[in-house]
Amino acid sequence: MASLFSSQVPAARDAADGTDSYSMGTYFTPAVDGTVTAIRWWFPQSGQPGGAAVKANLFRTSDSAKLGGADASFATPGTPDTWNQVSLSSPVAVVAGTQYCATIRTPLRYVASTAGSSPASPWPLTNGDLSTPTNAGRFTSGASGNVDFPSSSFNSGCYFVDVVFTPDSDDTTLEAAITLPALQATGALTAQSAIETAFSLPALQASGVLASSSTLAMTVTLPALQASAALAAASVLASALALPALDLSAALDADAPAEPTSSPTAPISTASRPFLVTTISRERVISTGNAGGS
Repeated sequence: MASLFSSQVPAARDAADGTDSYSMGTYFTPAVDGTVTAIRWWFPQSGQPGGAAVKANLFRTSDSAKLGGADASFATPGTPDTWNQVSLSSPVAVVAGTQYCATIRTPLRYVASTAGSSPASPWPLTNGDLSTPTNAGRFTSGASGNVDFPSSSFNSGCYFVDVVFTPDSDDTTLEAAITLPALQATGALTAQSAIETAFSLPALQASGVLASSSTLAMTVTLPALQASAALAAASVLASALALPALDLSAALDADAPAEPTSSPTAPISTASRPFLVTTISRERVISTGNAGGS
């Protein structure tokens, strides 16, 4: 999960403009596809009048479409002078390169920084897969009681509205790195059999497990798999694959790998698989080459 703001803090921490209420937001663009699940806002030092709730939602800027379902309400009175967070009523799938606006509605008080304040507004801001334009802070006034799309700006203002964003690429697991529908079948592997499975070479290269596409006659260590986040624990491959039948303690000896054998009860077809891994031991994975013969 990621957000835009990290160490930035507002200059004005308890601002108010008469009796005006505002919808305030931050324009941002994700670099990758993902999901926005929540909105964060730096709460003012003083509570809202009458204990009124601060609300939040997410908009697409190109057409001002409200995307997060019903407006979500922060807990009241909330924690003053720090970040508070509320989950959207409906998580929003966002598209790389598309601009959105994380928005809150405050009944009165708000926080801000501007180009002339100290600390100044942080625009443009980039943090990981999220970035903002030069003038990302937006607002609109009104007493509708709902979160409205903010389109106005003033003096490069920043109103400290943020998102909680999860990129789709966070789901990097061993199951994502291999192509093996047969592993889902009960009994496809046994504790005594050599592990016969097809690895997707581009995926393994992208994760850093394989360094070269010229040969698969190489040793891949379990620490390397761990470092690439393909394995959560070197001692338990079965848990990473969700295969209770797979027992590393009965796997073949790493120092004397045997010839590949299929499970006598559930042989695995290799007709459509590009690469074949023949042996997995507790210490290393040994690959014997291109199963397709190239």
